[in-house]
Amino acid sequence: MNKEFELKKYRDLVLATLDYYIVHLAFNNEMKDEFIRLKIQTTHYEIDIFESYFKRIKKLVEKGFIKTESQFHELKNYVDYLIQNNNSDKVLIQRINEILLRFESKN
Repeated sequence: MNKEFELKKYRDLVLATLDYYIVHLAFNNEMKDEFIRLKIQTTHYEIDIFESYFKRIKKLVEKGFIKTESQFHELKNYVDYLIQNNNSDKVLIQRINEILLRFESKN
C-alpha cells in the first residue's frame, strides 16, 4: 500500500477515536462543537464508524425477526449496551428482547 493511503487511514482512525471519546465521555459542548467544526473544515467530510452498525440494528428491529446467529449476537450485544448505559427507551429494549427470545425458541 502506498504511504498516502496509509496516512489517510491513520488520520481517519484517529478522528474516529476522537469522535468516540466525544460521544461517550463528558466533554463540554463548546469543545465538542469546535472539534467537529475543525474536523469538517480539515477533512471536508464526517466520519461515523458506527453508522453501518446502527443501520443494521435498526433494520433488524424494524423487521421484527432475525435469521442467523450473527444477527442474534449483534442484537444481544446492542441490548446489553443499552441496559448498561441506562438507556431510557424501555420499549426498544423490550422489543429487542422479544426478537431474541423468538429466535432462541426456534433454535
